Amino acid sequence: MSNHTLRPLVTTLRILYPVWAVVGMFSLIYVPSRIFLKDDLGTTGNNIQNLSGLFHLGILGSLTTQLIFIVTAWYLFRLFRETNLPAAQLMLMLALVSVPMAMLNELFTLTMPLYTDQPDQLRLLVNLHKYGLQIVMLFWGLWLFPLGYLISHSGYFPRAVGWLAILGGAGYTLGFLLKLLAPEASAVLQVCEYLTMGEVLWLLWLIVAGARLPEQSVSG
Repeated sequence: MSNHTLRPLVTTLRILYPVWAVVGMFSLIYVPSRIFLKDDLGTTGNNIQNLSGLFHLGILGSLTTQLIFIVTAWYLFRLFRETNLPAAQLMLMLALVSVPMAMLNELFTLTMPLYTDQPDQLRLLVNLHKYGLQIVMLFWGLWLFPLGYLISHSGYFPRAVGWLAILGGAGYTLGFLLKLLAPEASAVLQVCEYLTMGEVLWLLWLIVAGARLPEQSVSG
């Protein structure tokens, strides 16, 4: 694939990725930190009512994040399909599987305002959303394994960057398994959270450094 063909793909990804990251952090980190208080459903219910605008912006942000992720995964597939088509197809499949799961999981959040005065029902919805998100995170980890392989073997990026993505995938995947099988292993779970930073480092490399594109056409 020629430089002329690859450059627009990389440029688009360097725009999509930071937008995806900012919207994702807003909806997954900032909004929950303002709305949900652990073991205090009374305050959580009040926050859902009193900060209704922020609450619904968080839902919109979560859905928007998934839509951006679809486009991002497609552009990554186009970038890497000549590196290894089966690996690129696997990456795309694992990425796309997570999207409807994540969007359907927001149904629990959308329903929460109906039960702000019913602690038991609200607790159930909060827990269902939390556990649903954990299942989605499994696929957020799995898709990084073929992505890391493609990064390492494409020649567009340093091989170490690909291994960082693979470490990120290991962090998400092992974190899911530990929360399911050994939730009391808090120290190991913390290590898994650190490993997920590998995905962030890959993202930063792409945004800041871009890709080393070939000057002439290359075969996959």
